[in-house]
Amino acid sequence: MPFAALASSSSIIAPIQYTLPSALLLTGVLITYWFFACTIKPRSRRRIRRANTLVLLVLSWFTFYAASIADYDLAPKSFVIAWIGVLGLTVLSGALAAFDSANNIRVHRKYRRQRRADRRAQSSALNISSAAALDPDPHPDRPASS
Repeated sequence: MPFAALASSSSIIAPIQYTLPSALLLTGVLITYWFFACTIKPRSRRRIRRANTLVLLVLSWFTFYAASIADYDLAPKSFVIAWIGVLGLTVLSGALAAFDSANNIRVHRKYRRQRRADRRAQSSALNISSAAALDPDPHPDRPASS
């Protein structure tokens, strides 16, 4: 069945001339993001975001199919399955986003703990060296007692 016949059907939600360019544009953006996401430093962050990118890529085409091709009058089962797929992928994308947020909090806390430990080490090293500089041996000519 040609696309023109599908677009003229009465139970289609959105015409193909609107949804196809949107799906293609979103696909281009997501593929571009996929290649630029390799610069994200923590591997855990990069893996979660790449997984979410794949889910969004599939979701964009599921939405295109559900809104413009699936026709409830011609095939109600495929129409319902398509929209259930859209809903499921949307929930999965939201779950991955929540997981990414939790992971970012974990990474940030780990970074703060490391910075705090580094500052403590620097501070104690400064205190030792400054104490030695401020309190020189009052009797340099006398041998040190053990």
